[in-house]
Amino acid sequence: MGAVFNRLDSNGDGVLNKEEVTSAREQMFDRVDTDRDGIITLAEIEAAKAKAQERQLSRLARIAALRAKESRTPSERFAELDQNRDGKVSRREFVSVSPWFDRITRSGQGISKAEFAAFLNAK
Repeated sequence: MGAVFNRLDSNGDGVLNKEEVTSAREQMFDRVDTDRDGIITLAEIEAAKAKAQERQLSRLARIAALRAKESRTPSERFAELDQNRDGKVSRREFVSVSPWFDRITRSGQGISKAEFAAFLNAK
C-alpha cells in the first residue's frame, strides 16, 4: 500500500490532498475509458479489472521466472549470503547481496522507474 500512496502523493509531502486524489481519479478514468468517449461502461470497467489482474499475474510470473533461473540450491544461496561463514545470515549480510539489482540496472548506479517497470512488465 505504501507504493500506491507514494504514487498518489505527487508532491511528496506525505499527505494526500484533494487535488492529488482528484488527479488520480482522472487518470484512472482515462485508463478505463478505452474508447475515449467520456463515458465509462460496465464492459470497460470489467475489461480494466481483467487487464489489471493480467498485469499483476504477469508481474508475479516474471518474478517467479527470475527465481526459477536461479540455478543455485538453497544451501548454495545460503553460503553466498553467509559472508563471514558463521552459519548464520545477519541482516547486513542479507541486504548487501542483491543479484536482481544487477539484472535490472543498465547503468550499475541505480534502477530507474522506467527500468523497474520494464523489468516487471517484461514478457
